Amino acid sequence: MIQIDSAKLSESLQKILRQYGDDVREVTRRMVKKSGNEARDQLKKVSPRRPKSNKHYADGWTVGDYTWSTLGAHVTVYNAKKPGLAHLLENGHANRNGGRTRAYVHIKPVEEEVIKTFEENVRRAIQYV
Repeated sequence: MIQIDSAKLSESLQKILRQYGDDVREVTRRMVKKSGNEARDQLKKVSPRRPKSNKHYADGWTVGDYTWSTLGAHVTVYNAKKPGLAHLLENGHANRNGGRTRAYVHIKPVEEEVIKTFEENVRRAIQYV
């Protein structure tokens, strides 16, 4: 019969859980970076373009700061070349004559797809941690 001291068992379990938490945190950080890059690449592909333009808006998408905290990870994807245009295109805007422009919804579908893919990738990766 094997006897285990409860204090040692508690310490061992805490160590294992701490290591597991660190591994999950690292996987999440890698997946956040990967998802930010995927979002940027998708936005460059699906952004609206004028017929005879030089893709200035579409090429402006970039990945900003990665923020790590105890609550999770965060990445910002934004348009560096035309920062105000993203909101106007996504939601439409008022015209001078009182009408509204058409909304070119292109950010929300990419965001939803990247979030879905991120969650699947994290779940899959955590299974092997």
